[in-house]
Amino acid sequence: VGPGGIQYIHFPWGFYPRPDHDMRWYHFSPPLRGYRKFCEWLSGYSKKAMLQNLTLTNSDWTNRKFLETYGVSGVTLTPPIPGGGDGAGLAWAEREDAFIVLGRLSPEKQIEKVIKILSAVRRRLGRDLKLYVVGSTANTSYASKISQIAKREDGWISFRGNVSEPEKAEIVGRCRYGIHGMEHEHF
Repeated sequence: VGPGGIQYIHFPWGFYPRPDHDMRWYHFSPPLRGYRKFCEWLSGYSKKAMLQNLTLTNSDWTNRKFLETYGVSGVTLTPPIPGGGDGAGLAWAEREDAFIVLGRLSPEKQIEKVIKILSAVRRRLGRDLKLYVVGSTANTSYASKISQIAKREDGWISFRGNVSEPEKAEIVGRCRYGIHGMEHEHF
């Protein structure tokens, strides 16, 4: 867009497979495609100029996908953790032998897969690992499904759903591990 700039890539748009919520019909509708073309024309966009910008990505994975897609590499700039990422919380020795799934609770996050993995780890190692499930429950049917699974698991899973920022920081601060089940998770 004219002179060189700085662009931040959260997820490389052209990388597939995309999460289901990105593949809804309206993302590819003729009016939206027309709108995007109009915006490109109005802004003076060119791919060549875009590739000369300083590109920041949220993770090394996203940086690799950007390189694969566009042939240039960016600089990884890990986003800050809301509420502070300075290691606040309990000392490592005082933390629970617990994992946390943190973020939007939706099918592409594959929380059932995380539960199966940790259940197998618990059996194999004979350890009383715990799991906290914390995040947006906007997808109420999926959140309800995960809540029901958690209730059947003899108390080792704590389904919290939406929590306040201070409560989220407190839970993160007492867990030793974080875990994601989404394939192609960009961060």
